[in-house]
Amino acid sequence: MSSIDTLNYIYVAELYANGQWSLAVNAFWSPAFSWLLAPFISAGVNGIVAVKVVNIAIGTLVLAALSSLADTLDLEEEWTALLLIAAVPFIASSVFLISTPDVLVVLVLTVYVRYLLLFNPTNQIQMGALVGILGFAGYLSKYYLFPFFLLHYTGMVVLRQIARSSKGPNWKGFAVGLAVFLIFSSCWILAIHAKYGVYTYSLTGPVARAMLSPSRGLQNPQIPIEIPRDRLTDPGVNSVHLPDPSQLVLPGGELTHMMDWSPFDGRRELEHQLGLAKIAFGYAGYWMVRFSPLLIPTLFVLIFFSLLRLRRESGFVLALLAWSPIALMSGYLTLSIEGRFILFVWIVGATGGLRLFHLLPPFPFKRLAVAIFLSTFAIMPARWLVVNMNVHGDLGRIAQELDSRFGVSGKIASTSSFMDTAQLNQHLGTKFLGTIEQQPTDQVLNELRSHGVNYFVVWQQDMNKGDWSRIGTEITNGSFTHLAVYRVE
Repeated sequence: MSSIDTLNYIYVAELYANGQWSLAVNAFWSPAFSWLLAPFISAGVNGIVAVKVVNIAIGTLVLAALSSLADTLDLEEEWTALLLIAAVPFIASSVFLISTPDVLVVLVLTVYVRYLLLFNPTNQIQMGALVGILGFAGYLSKYYLFPFFLLHYTGMVVLRQIARSSKGPNWKGFAVGLAVFLIFSSCWILAIHAKYGVYTYSLTGPVARAMLSPSRGLQNPQIPIEIPRDRLTDPGVNSVHLPDPSQLVLPGGELTHMMDWSPFDGRRELEHQLGLAKIAFGYAGYWMVRFSPLLIPTLFVLIFFSLLRLRRESGFVLALLAWSPIALMSGYLTLSIEGRFILFVWIVGATGGLRLFHLLPPFPFKRLAVAIFLSTFAIMPARWLVVNMNVHGDLGRIAQELDSRFGVSGKIASTSSFMDTAQLNQHLGTKFLGTIEQQPTDQVLNELRSHGVNYFVVWQQDMNKGDWSRIGTEITNGSFTHLAVYRVE
């Protein structure tokens, strides 16, 4: 399913595809996903299709990475086969229903955790360098993984020291990995500084904190950016103009004065922070149950047995798996969380559960128990995929007909429904200048003409709001229930 986030990653990819590299640097939207989209957009593939192609390729690599992780965890081949079968609905639902870098994050973290398990006393420098590069890849995939890597990697070396394990990074491997990560990351931090004039790894966090400041309440307020509603904006080399949320927290930005609040500022702020955490914990629990009803119990068992066996080699592996979702969710749980943010927890729950089964002594129907356990990780994602598979599918079919039958091209605008029109625009390969919702028909026509708009989309809910025939000729002649398209004359 496409969202405003999807359109923004496509927007950045269009800048890269058109050689606008300095403009494409963005402190809010991480670059890696847009880099993967850019070659397809350069080749003329529309952004929505490019997202699906890239996600399918990433999903295939996730399956391969999951197989490698299972092998590193010494899981039985039969169990690994069942794990991969159970992963297909999860990966398919993520690939087809999530159009943001979150599947890429799953890939990077799965590979990262596997390589953490490949550390031994003789390869600390090489593995440290490799893990540092993977941390950098994670940072470019999603800015949140910058603090995650610092927290998680530090936690790993501490756990190794406590467990006295031969696996995992020692202080030498930790130092090498951290140095490589910071050196590589500094290159992108300098790119952000060159554009925005601030030294920061990202402005996503400050925007999120400002959005959820005490003065804005607890009800997940929207980012106050001015997308082209009730006005037209020429997008230039892009398919649609989308403002940069980073500007909101730079000097003079609308949210600049709201981003530095702390729960220690006073009682109001503390109660607000507790309220945010309560909502976030509720959402986290909801999404983990949707991944599998056994996921949360599995995580608790992982934590319990990792503490119980921490002084043994097997305990360190369990501790690594248990620590990963804790570190991943720790930042989100203080502000806001969505299911796509924590997809990697599915990987930890499924592989961690199998690792626990592996450590148990043989018992009757053990294979059956493993199969039932893994089936719970497949059923809910499969249902999610089936229920949501056709969401927004009509827009692609409508766009295909508008292109082939009616020859819609050039610049378009619409009465309302910004997101739906923007998706049509991607499928059509046109330029979407925005919506005009609150203006008289004559004024609408003047605006359309002055901006060189070729076609005007009138959505069903707006058909009775004006005499749209004054705009021009309706070319669709009632072919669609949801909309009518007028050629601007």
